[in-house]
Amino acid sequence: YAAVLAKLARRGHRRSPATTPREHARALAEKGVPGATALTELTELYYTVEYGSRIPGDATKRARDLRIEIEVALKAAKQGTAAAR
Repeated sequence: YAAVLAKLARRGHRRSPATTPREHARALAEKGVPGATALTELTELYYTVEYGSRIPGDATKRARDLRIEIEVALKAAKQGTAAAR
């Protein structure tokens, strides 16, 4: 989760300390930021792991898959922007 937030911040989508992770994910989804759907799922997984009493068995693998999905979406968007110039 932290790695994804760092990557998003480098792309201009920094989370304010006053904004909850859910609020941040929702705001990015509303803006149509690439990878926002995966970020929403990753955020819920983060809450489950951080605050839940049980950690789903596949949480690590799913988090890794979501991170990759978000990174691919951001990279594709960046390349699309560069190609449009």
